[in-house]
Amino acid sequence: MPTATGAVPVRRAAAPSRPAPGRIPRRLSRALLALACVGVLAALTCATLTSDDRLHAHPVLQPVAMAVTPVPAPPAHAAHAAGTPRHGSPVAPTAAVSTDASGHTALCSLAQAGLALAVSAFVLLLLGALWCKRRTLVPIREMTRAARRIAEGGEQPSARLPEVRRPQRELQSTADTLNFLLRRIEEGAVRRKQMELRLHELVGAASHELRTPLTTITGYTQLARIGALDDPRRLDHAMQQVQREIQRMNRLVEDLLLIARLSQGGMLEQRPVDLAEVCADAVARTRCSGARHALRCRAELPTHLVEGDRHRLEQVIGHLVANVLDHTPENTSAEIRLRLDDGRQVIDVVDEGPGIPEAARERVFEPFFRARHTPTPPDGDPSRGRGLGLSVAAAVVKAHGGTISLRPSERGAWFHVTLPALDERARLETAPVVRGALS
Repeated sequence: MPTATGAVPVRRAAAPSRPAPGRIPRRLSRALLALACVGVLAALTCATLTSDDRLHAHPVLQPVAMAVTPVPAPPAHAAHAAGTPRHGSPVAPTAAVSTDASGHTALCSLAQAGLALAVSAFVLLLLGALWCKRRTLVPIREMTRAARRIAEGGEQPSARLPEVRRPQRELQSTADTLNFLLRRIEEGAVRRKQMELRLHELVGAASHELRTPLTTITGYTQLARIGALDDPRRLDHAMQQVQREIQRMNRLVEDLLLIARLSQGGMLEQRPVDLAEVCADAVARTRCSGARHALRCRAELPTHLVEGDRHRLEQVIGHLVANVLDHTPENTSAEIRLRLDDGRQVIDVVDEGPGIPEAARERVFEPFFRARHTPTPPDGDPSRGRGLGLSVAAAVVKAHGGTISLRPSERGAWFHVTLPALDERARLETAPVVRGALS
């Protein structure tokens, strides 16, 4: 996994105590280099001797013994022709020179041996270079082929480059880096598939939710066209149903837009808000609506201040209360509890209804999710409790820097909401400035 600084984690092998297989030992490489140098010097010596031998074509002279033998003097005209003085000695010296070629033969043999040694060293050095090249390039070729297969789509996103068979730290470090990049690509592909699947489910659920009111409106419109709504009472009832479905579609579209804006970091109005007052108003509206539920609010302090958008926070409490009304039988007791805990305002909405199945607790905040075997709302409308209420509540709470979760409970549902508390001194020093608002 990537570290906090963004560095790529690379597995580094410990330095081996002996040369790793696949590498030329340092002593062997030095010996080959020395042997190559000797061979080169021998070749140069051989070339020098050969060129010197060509320049001096006469044999090499060795010190020899000379013997002088008196001979009869030649005739006068012969002596004059030989260049001897006319009045010289009557004796002419003669030298016998013997030539020894053994030294020349030894030098040639040495030169041939040096040349053979040079050729042998060159051949050994060439074979060593080829061996080293093969040992180095084979893993690189394997990595290149695997990377090409992955790039061409022949492998799954979870494919990895093969491990280097011969332990070479540089190549293994490169393979680890590429595998890390492949792992990041795989994680991105998995997230993209999950987002596509979630978007597909969201579009399908939204289409289904919009189709129902559109079907109702279309039916009443056709009845009006054929004259089946001539009775004023029937016409008034039909118009009420049409208006109700239109409002339902408007709420659905507004909730979808709100979730989209908040997910993109949309700004909210920032003002001091008293959660105790918001919760009390929600209880009062519930009682005025004629709901047959024993809903009450209990606050730990007179005021529970947070900084945020009052309208959106009222939506959060309203959706949590509506969840109680839609999914619990009549005369079910429910309570809204407010308390301050370690600098955070805590809202607990607890009811004594049938609760939410454990398998569905992780998905209750997903759009258009409805657990199986969910009881039908008291008014008999199956479309209620199947919208975006809890999804909107989760998005608004998250935009305020808070958290929302479903706590385990022995009986009923327990929604737990936390929001950053606003200090009284900060409330007095902070002016009600609007940073941004969502329409």
